[in-house]
Amino acid sequence: MGTPEAALGPLEASFARGGRASLLPLAAGVLAWELGARLAGGMVPPASAVVLRLVTMLAGGPLRQALLISIGSLAVGVVIGWLLGTVVGVLFARSPVVDGLFSVYFDALMSVPTAIYVPVLFSVFGVSRGSQIAIVASFTFFLVAATTTSALRGVPPGLVDMARAFGASRRQQFFAVELPAAAPRMLTGLRAATMRAVKGMLIGEMIIAIRGIGGMLKTFGVRLDVAGILALVLAIVGVALLADAVVVALGRAVLPRLSRAGAAPPAP
Repeated sequence: MGTPEAALGPLEASFARGGRASLLPLAAGVLAWELGARLAGGMVPPASAVVLRLVTMLAGGPLRQALLISIGSLAVGVVIGWLLGTVVGVLFARSPVVDGLFSVYFDALMSVPTAIYVPVLFSVFGVSRGSQIAIVASFTFFLVAATTTSALRGVPPGLVDMARAFGASRRQQFFAVELPAAAPRMLTGLRAATMRAVKGMLIGEMIIAIRGIGGMLKTFGVRLDVAGILALVLAIVGVALLADAVVVALGRAVLPRLSRAGAAPPAP
């Protein structure tokens, strides 16, 4: 008998594995960093010094407060961007009228670097938490909308035809057939969009420079505090890994249920 992951598709299986990565490359990289920094004669702080600086910053308090602010803005912005992107993606995929009227403009806006929207959002929301959340949401929205559209359009027509043969309504076709079939790619898009949202979080905080990790990063950059900057980079990597783990956990919880729901024919 195969493992439970064998019953899933490749994308579902990637979420079921939870992104298990070997620690060997990480250990090798840290060792190379430590040795290289010491051989370079202090030009770059060694890994041990940076880790010690990170622990000290966490124990001191300001970094903990900055992390809470940044993670809060990241979480709210990703949820808002995901919801809006999913709705727009569903409309593009299921409505030829909406697709014909707006898709060309969406594609044009998506081709523009998202960082360009930061001053616009800043002028709308001002120096506030709302501005930071809006920036994160904008970095999430476009990729979620594009991947949702692509995932729903990629559902095999035979599945939809089978649902119609069972007398399924349009609503039943979507929730019992199309959504389960498209969910793996939709969640993969959310995973990629979440990593972009971390970048948006930092860009917004560095430009607005109110609080958060981005604000601390800008301050350390002005001071040329290399050890502090590298310590914050480690903290940012930790935030990105945490965000990715949350999306992976969501995929592991949702995809098996949707797969079982899609395996059963819709009730007439």
